[in-house]
Formats: sequence, C-alpha cells, structure tokens
Amino acid sequence: KRLLTTLQAPVGIINELFVPHDRGQIVTHLEGSNVVHVWSLGDAIGHVGTLDRLTTSIIDVKFTADDSLAYVRCEDSDELGVMDMATGQLVDLLTHESPVESYSISASGEYALVSLKSARGGAYNKIWHTAGRKILHEFGNCIAYSVPLVNEDCMIAVLQEEPAFKAPYKIMQFKLCDGSYEEMTYDTMVDY
Repeated sequence: KRLLTTLQAPVGIINELFVPHDRGQIVTHLEGSNVVHVWSLGDAIGHVGTLDRLTTSIIDVKFTADDSLAYVRCEDSDELGVMDMATGQLVDLLTHESPVESYSISASGEYALVSLKSARGGAYNKIWHTAGRKILHEFGNCIAYSVPLVNEDCMIAVLQEEPAFKAPYKIMQFKLCDGSYEEMTYDTMVDY
C-alpha cells in the first residue's frame, strides 16, 4: 500500500468526517466553523468549493439513506441547510421563526421534521416537504423528539401534550408520500 495523495484542510481541527458508501467523496467539518468541506476523490482529490455559507457554527449533519443529500443544523440558528452531495453546493435553506432544536429527515430526503426552541402560536414542530418547498403540517406546543425509518419515508415522534413537569408523552407516526402525510397517534402514553 502507498499514499496516493494528501488532503490539506484549512487551519483547524477536523471534528467530523463522513465517507459516503457509494461515491468518491469525503465530507469534513472543522470545529467551530460554519463551513462543510466536500472533497471529491475522483477529481484528483480536489476540494469542491462553494460560494454559499451558513451563518453560524455547524453542530449537526444528517444524510439521506443514499447519501445524496446532507441536512446541516447550525448553532442557535433558525436555518436548516440542504446540500447536494454530488456537487457540494447548498441547494436549499429552510428558515424558521425561531432556532432549530432538533430535526430528522426521511430516507429519501424529501421530508424533514423540524422542532423549534420556541415558537409563536404554540406550534413547535413542522413537517417540511422539501421537494415542494412547503410546510405540510405544524403541531404541538412542546419539542418533539423524532427518528426516521431507514428504508421508507416515515417518521416517529415523541412529545408531551403540554409543557409541564411529568406530563406524559404521546407517540406519533407520520407516513409521508406524494407531498402529503398520514398521521397515526398511538393510544398508549409514555410516562417518562
């Protein structure tokens, strides 16, 4: 084995590295930076530059099941950036009325469930149809903790019905298809 090339990153500590399963790229993120670097191994190990910038330090990056899109959350920001992994370009920026607390994305990347730190009118959670660039549903007055299913566009959310100490949690399932959603709430509440 021999070294083919060396990647020279900007000054800083790389605190996150992702290697997609089926494409010749490496994604890196420097500690405290608001820039994601996409390295294209097939193009002579060159850096794919981008003119688009996020506003604050990146704290979370999630990828679609096929690694074609990356969703990027920044520290104390109302933005959720969407990057095309083939080009390294920021293709969309989902903005909200308050900072994003947590989020999950569907397997295809066409849908996102975003929970906000605070909101007007009590709607803390939004389901985005990112392909259609619209919000399908707003719900809850507490932050939802959500996870996507791996192989289909479906998400499970757990949230309190009211923001009170020891209030029980309800479990909801959202099936997403053709720019719409189907909601199912489980009858059983969870105490903790």
